[in-house]
Amino acid sequence: MLAGGSSTRMGFDKSQIHYSQDSHEIHTAKIISKFCDNTYISKSESSSESIGGYKVLVDILSNKGPISALYTAFDKFPDSGILAV
Repeated sequence: MLAGGSSTRMGFDKSQIHYSQDSHEIHTAKIISKFCDNTYISKSESSSESIGGYKVLVDILSNKGPISALYTAFDKFPDSGILAV
């Protein structure tokens, strides 16, 4: 799940909007994990290795938008199918 971004138009980190008790990033990861063997939360930067029990992938390239997350996922898992949400 792509959860990075600068959120300049929103004014705050949109991945932290809450649905009931979970943030957007965790809520989405829970849904995705029902259909995928492995679920990761992709962030442009992160101070932790996991969020809500999901491993974090930190972008290899900086300030390149969503393509950074895709590049990082394909670099880390070159022989896997990738579902980006």
